[in-house]
Amino acid sequence: MRAACHFISLLREQETLPLIREIEIELYGALSLSRKCHNVDTALYLGLLGYQPENVDLRSHMAVIKRAENENKIELPLSDAGGITIKVKIIANHQAHPGHPYAMTFRARDDYFTVYEETWFSTGAV
Repeated sequence: MRAACHFISLLREQETLPLIREIEIELYGALSLSRKCHNVDTALYLGLLGYQPENVDLRSHMAVIKRAENENKIELPLSDAGGITIKVKIIANHQAHPGHPYAMTFRARDDYFTVYEETWFSTGAV
């Protein structure tokens, strides 16, 4: 959740968020294998929506999360221009990342290219 929230914040700071059409999150190794039983997808969607573990009430956000998971997209507000719909693709790569057994790579793409990419290593909490 923290990594996804940070990633979206960076896109906002760089003023590239309005260009983004898809966010791809690649989960590696053990993190990809445990994603369902540890609700990793839910945590990632919440983070992309700007939530942190300290400020989210799951009960009040479950409808938003279920919709995002079912449709594989999120809707984010933009400051002046209303909002933007971004496709979300979560990939389970069962191969271990060379840097850490719990790794995830975020990729933000426009219509043609990867605009920004960042890899995170989890120390226990997504």
